[in-house]
Amino acid sequence: MDEAKLAAFEDLQARLQRTALRFAVCGPKGYSTSWTAFKRGNDYYIGARGLMGAQKISLHASGICRVALTEKFYNSLPTKGLLQPPDRAIAKWRRAETPATGAVHVASIVFPSDYLVHAKSEGAYRKPLIVFGDVPPGKAFEFGFFYSREEIENLVERFKKVGEPLISTKLDDGTTVTLVSRLIAFDPSVLPTAEPLQEAPGRVYAKEATKPEYEKTGLTGHFWNQPDDGKSLMMYELGGMTLRRNL
Repeated sequence: MDEAKLAAFEDLQARLQRTALRFAVCGPKGYSTSWTAFKRGNDYYIGARGLMGAQKISLHASGICRVALTEKFYNSLPTKGLLQPPDRAIAKWRRAETPATGAVHVASIVFPSDYLVHAKSEGAYRKPLIVFGDVPPGKAFEFGFFYSREEIENLVERFKKVGEPLISTKLDDGTTVTLVSRLIAFDPSVLPTAEPLQEAPGRVYAKEATKPEYEKTGLTGHFWNQPDDGKSLMMYELGGMTLRRNL
């Protein structure tokens, strides 16, 4: 690597250490939405940047993890004429204990190539956006979040058996959260089909979507499992969806 490229790489590394990690994925048809991941004390947060004001993944120091509406958004629902759900948490589980040696997988965000259809997001000098890809058809790009206590230098080679360790963040209590990426084969059967989606209960968080014959195209959907305690969250992003109200 020549001196100019090395200096640019070191500058990017320094900026990533000072701010939240922002990332996106590209494929043959387009891009994912952009995502962010950051620590706050001993807690760690992950979310699509366009939704962070309404919903995010929270990995708490207590071990309780949630996909939940933000408190501000939840409290705003009655003012919009919308009902509040009984709990802000849409999914809740307790992650496995962080081991003294090795690492534990807590959550993954998966981006199937066929649903990467958005325009490219732009970063800024102080808020760099890293774009990963190109993801070939039939494949998906997975970002896994791992908790560990062992020194990261000792874990790199073990992480490489799973994927590519990208960046590690040390929480205030010494726990390390490492983001590991990999290209995987995508199995569409993990996604819900149209029939169960039509019959599934749900809540609407936009007033205009309650109108008869409402339809909106070009949306992004997030689908996830309901992890048992000690298991991992698997969340999938699908771009190019249509929301249509059934009469």
